[in-house]
This record gives sequence, C-alpha cells and structure tokens, in this order.
Amino acid sequence: MAIIRELVEMKQRLSSELLQHLKKKAVGILTYYQPERENESEGLRSVKLSKLPELLDAEQKRAESLTEKNRENVTLLQRQTHTNLSSRDAGSSAGHLHKRQDSGS
Repeated sequence: MAIIRELVEMKQRLSSELLQHLKKKAVGILTYYQPERENESEGLRSVKLSKLPELLDAEQKRAESLTEKNRENVTLLQRQTHTNLSSRDAGSSAGHLHKRQDSGS
C-alpha cells in the first residue's frame, strides 16, 4: 500500500511541476512577443496567456505572408536582372556589329 500511495503522490507532484514548467515557458513566449507584459500582475498575465494561441497564429500568418512577399520580390528581381542583362547584351552585340562594319569599309 505504501508504494501505491507514493506513486499517487509522485504523480500529483509531477503534474504540478509539469504545469509550472509549461506556464513558465508560456510566459517566456508571451514576454518575447510582448516584452511590456513582463512586469504585469499574475492575474493579468494569465488573461494574456489565454490569448497566446491567437497571438502565435497571427504571427505565423504574418511570417507566411512575408515569406510569400519575399518570394515575389526575388522573382521580380530575377526578371529585372534578366531583362537588364538581355538589353545590355543586345546593345553590346549591336555595337560590335557597327565596329566591324566600319573597319570593313
């Protein structure tokens, strides 16, 4: 019986420790995204923690949007570079043709 009682106590203690650890991690995440929240009261912080999933979802959507915008900008830059190089090469080739024609005459 003593072993069963010890197991029950250990399970309760571990549950409590795990909850404290997870709460500490959640507070760390909250203060990372909203540093001004670090010195708030425990009650207010608990309310803010309940909104943490929404905050993280919004941050993820923002990151995805910025990633997509970055891809678009890279594509645009590649097109512009290709166009500029093509224009320069075409102008350079035309210049060589004029020089050849002039020296041949």
